[in-house]
Amino acid sequence: MKIAADPPAEVLELETLAVLKAAIGRVVAQRERLKAEMAAWYSDHPQRAFPRTGELIALDEELSGLDDRFKRLWDATRKS
Repeated sequence: MKIAADPPAEVLELETLAVLKAAIGRVVAQRERLKAEMAAWYSDHPQRAFPRTGELIALDEELSGLDDRFKRLWDATRKS
């Protein structure tokens, strides 16, 4: 029986970059939808706080983390 070899590190790095890029795209889309919802909320309720601010903050934090991971891996793959 033949055992498959692990893919080279470069392949794993490229796959990870693709996964991170897709995740960034999904979070950006969620964030943009929530920001549009927030704009509509404040248009209708100018004196009240947006009730989903916590979700927006969480998306911003998630996006920041994904962006940091992507940049670190991107930079590491460009050094070689």
